[in-house]
Amino acid sequence: MKCLFLKIAVILGCMSAEAQQIRTFVPNIVTPRLLHVSEVNGLPILPLRGGEQLEFSFDDLDTNHERYYYRVEHCDQRFQPTEQLLESSYLQATENTLPIDLYEPSRNTTVNYNHYSLLLPNADMRMLLPGNYRLSILREAEDAEEEFETVTEAFFMVGEQRVSINASLTTMTDADYNNRHQQLTVEVDFSALRLSRPEEELSVYVVQNRRWDKMRKCPAPNYLTMGKMKWQHCRDLIFNAGNEFRKFETLSTEYPALHVDRMAWEAERDSYVATLYTDEVRKNYLYDEDLTGGFIIRNTDNYDNDTESDYIYVHFRLNAPLRLDYPIYVYGTWATNADRETYRLHYNEETRLYEASVMLKQGYYNYYYDTPDDSVEGNFYQTQNEYLILVYDRPIGSRYDSLVGWKVVRSKK
Repeated sequence: MKCLFLKIAVILGCMSAEAQQIRTFVPNIVTPRLLHVSEVNGLPILPLRGGEQLEFSFDDLDTNHERYYYRVEHCDQRFQPTEQLLESSYLQATENTLPIDLYEPSRNTTVNYNHYSLLLPNADMRMLLPGNYRLSILREAEDAEEEFETVTEAFFMVGEQRVSINASLTTMTDADYNNRHQQLTVEVDFSALRLSRPEEELSVYVVQNRRWDKMRKCPAPNYLTMGKMKWQHCRDLIFNAGNEFRKFETLSTEYPALHVDRMAWEAERDSYVATLYTDEVRKNYLYDEDLTGGFIIRNTDNYDNDTESDYIYVHFRLNAPLRLDYPIYVYGTWATNADRETYRLHYNEETRLYEASVMLKQGYYNYYYDTPDDSVEGNFYQTQNEYLILVYDRPIGSRYDSLVGWKVVRSKK
């Protein structure tokens, strides 16, 4: 019973956290991305020292050039602003709100847009403390009572590796044996830190496949020794195994590519439409390499991808039982609109399929069909999943949560 209450508390706590790493709030801002400058599909984590940078970019479908600004705020372990800190204690910046100066118009595209980008840290802004951060992209507000309004936001982390994390993954879980689940064992060596109450000062989280809306906080450890804490045979670290991500490519508007049934111009939408092959409910595990729900913007020539890749309506089709009692959403890290209904599939009486159309920039995409009971994708122990372990430290009397360790564990086929 205690474990059940712990699990409920974790779920409720996660629901109060930010649901996505990136969220957009206005329809003209599309394809926001937060990437390592030198790492494709990298996690949004920077070492406090070391000179690494993140690039944040987005497209504005309103081609009248808009002046956009950015602001960075320190956050707690739940990605809520840290109210106890002065800005000058965690940020070295010329101003707290700075303009985005890098932008380019699209070229040779049927859908016109302006592409904006910025690097963090930069000469005008540098983070001084480890922890979680929120990057807000702003524009001047139409409401006279407000100076700015947020059009999109992204969360990233700055950390110091001050603890050692050992973790292993097994499919022989406390729930079943080589069936539907995977289970983590985690050990944190915090001997390099001076902690008086480690169970209170350290918080450990696990994120599966970059689903920040399902981030889990570890309960009290099973074992606590001098300088170490360990979670073993912990039911809160049993995860649904899921299935590999599906994928498609829209490199050209002239011919269909990977998993695209047909590509056609639709006058009603004044755009190209890529209709995917009809997807089926998965009954078995199917091995396939993927990007953990990620995507890469590119076109056939793979040249000036940011400004010469067009926007296309991608039409998803799913053959699933009629009139399910719950909604079906198409999901990937590219699904950043704060209005989740954008990605909901609706039943088409004529085709007898669940369908959705989403406007996406040309490229390579991972996706899957998200349901409360995993009835479309299934759960198979062989699935290659990614688990990100995050360790935060908040010493007694401290005013902020510090990221003191992180590690990625991947299951293998």
